[in-house]
Amino acid sequence: MATTLTTIGDGWWWSKKTASTMSWLRVSQQLHTASQVVVGAVLGSVFAILWFWSWDAIVLKAFISHLWVRAVVILGAAGFCLGFILYVIRYWVNDDN
Repeated sequence: MATTLTTIGDGWWWSKKTASTMSWLRVSQQLHTASQVVVGAVLGSVFAILWFWSWDAIVLKAFISHLWVRAVVILGAAGFCLGFILYVIRYWVNDDN
């Protein structure tokens, strides 16, 4: 079964709501200008669509049929999450300034 944007359902609505709230916060706290947020939203949307398409067209078939592909994808995702957590601990939590 191929995944389509219509099968995403309520997650799509929550994603838009969260993105809108975060965009408003970034501009209201003067961390970004409105034009920076718009460019980020456009680029993020393009990359999200490309990722969705490439997963559906290329990776999904291999993910379902080969155990080693599942292991690589899952271990890679876990590695990126661990790296982000370590980065947060190192630079955000232990900020001496």
